[in-house]
Amino acid sequence: MPGASRNDAPTSVWGSYTDLTSPKFVLHTTEGGSNFTPRVGNYFGHRGYPHFTAGVYGGIWRPFQHIPLNYSAAALKNLPGGVQTNRDNAIQIEICARAAEVGNLPEDAYRVVARVLVYAHQVKGVPLQSSVRFAGLGEGMVLASVNSPIRLSGGAWDKYTGVLGHQHVPENDHWDPGKFDIQKLLRYARELVPTTPVPLPPPANNTNRFVGYPTLRLGARDTYATGRFPDLGAPVQTLQNALNIALRWEGDNPNRLVPDGDFGLKTNHVVGVYQRLKVGSSDGVVGPLMWAMLDRDLDALGR
Repeated sequence: MPGASRNDAPTSVWGSYTDLTSPKFVLHTTEGGSNFTPRVGNYFGHRGYPHFTAGVYGGIWRPFQHIPLNYSAAALKNLPGGVQTNRDNAIQIEICARAAEVGNLPEDAYRVVARVLVYAHQVKGVPLQSSVRFAGLGEGMVLASVNSPIRLSGGAWDKYTGVLGHQHVPENDHWDPGKFDIQKLLRYARELVPTTPVPLPPPANNTNRFVGYPTLRLGARDTYATGRFPDLGAPVQTLQNALNIALRWEGDNPNRLVPDGDFGLKTNHVVGVYQRLKVGSSDGVVGPLMWAMLDRDLDALGR
């Protein structure tokens, strides 16, 4: 993440996602003080690393990244034979705070977490929304339990997309981050997202290799894949190759799209990633504007 300090987790804890739909952003609290000291080989004495930590270092709230977003984290309990938790497209952040005192979290902490959330929104498609209740002490319910009334069922967790807390994750019995002010976080995050499209730079020449390509969306499919690039006769395959180049996801990059000519869920996800990186939002439709952006990006890369 741009602007985040790296404090890499051991690669042995990096996992793979089982699903690229329904992206989630899970909030944790470390249950300690606000200071964070980068460490090697363990995370507060264990190996349950999140993707990010927000904590005070050098007197300033900062984001630290431990695991790239194309790999799953390991901060959630995941029972054998149960629902997928860490691997269910869940981006995770630990906030250096205690759940019981999260009401005292300073504005700077919210701003740092908002920056990370916006990055997850742009790269993984996490929507800037939340439809769960964040609960704290004194609300007449047992929160630190797998049977907590606010904990999601396995099916609801799998379908959920947006921001939620450790207290909502099935198979887990933690109640962090407590009564977190989710609306404040979402407000800060939305302020960071462009509300108008970024204008295209002036063309270097009058050519566009993708002129005449059709508008594509989820469900589109080529009659056949040719292996040529670009190829007006195989527009979905051309789109997949262009996205791999523009996002620099070629070779053995685990995010790389297989150019199979099928505009399925994974291609739809990557279209969303690209659109959010370019203009701050996504409609999933590949029309003339997106084809033009791809053409400019490939020109800039000398391809």
